[in-house]
Amino acid sequence: MADWPAVKSYIRSNYNVENEPSDDLLVLRFHFEVANRKQAVYLTRHELHLDDSEWLQIASIVGVADQISADVALKLVEMNICGGLQLISGLLAVAQWQPLASIDALEIDTPITLVTSAADRLEAQLTGKDVN
Repeated sequence: MADWPAVKSYIRSNYNVENEPSDDLLVLRFHFEVANRKQAVYLTRHELHLDDSEWLQIASIVGVADQISADVALKLVEMNICGGLQLISGLLAVAQWQPLASIDALEIDTPITLVTSAADRLEAQLTGKDVN
């Protein structure tokens, strides 16, 4: 599985794709158990780097960026093994990027679990809510 069509096919077969606003973006919503709760929304996006290499982005929303202290959020994620913080249309998200050239199923499923878990924990710590 080393190209975007194969990754999209894998994701469609294994997750509930809620929306495909463009050929390069899949919005997925699925039930993910973190402390026995969570309906997670996460994004997978196909991106081209400046050198034309293809990348997969996996992101999970934490909350509305202007309602969250960036300093506190950055301190809370400094020990994450997967994912960094990113702004996506005014929303703070935990995001991870991986090259598509050699990606396999484990390199999709594991980051989805880690990124979504990190975003859920961060959301609880920063907002005290479970919205996203």
